[in-house]
Amino acid sequence: MMPFPRMLCCRPAGCKYFEGQVTRLIGSKGLWGKLLFDYKQLQFFRVDTNRAESKGIILNIPLMERYRVWFILFYSLIVGALVLLVAWLFRANRESRKHTCPDPLVDTAPPGGAARRVRQYLLFHSRRLDYV
Repeated sequence: MMPFPRMLCCRPAGCKYFEGQVTRLIGSKGLWGKLLFDYKQLQFFRVDTNRAESKGIILNIPLMERYRVWFILFYSLIVGALVLLVAWLFRANRESRKHTCPDPLVDTAPPGGAARRVRQYLLFHSRRLDYV
């Protein structure tokens, strides 16, 4: 017999054991430790993982199955923080544009002219003195 049909023959007995119907299996009485179950094998035989977890320890549980709630919580928290950051940056940019009023004399001066350079120099240094 190939291994695959043997596994299919064991499935009904394993399911009955986890449902609590059969207690007369070899080695199932007087165990001092917990049984170890593989997650993929439990999925293959369609055994309820909650029932198996009450009888022993389940190994190799995928991270997404185990920490699904945490993944969803942290991803939504990160996306929310990024949305708030972008909204705050747009608001800060809009406020900074309101506070900078261009000097009409500097904007109308011809490019490269001495008057424009003097006005820009005075405008820059007058703003610098406001912060001191």
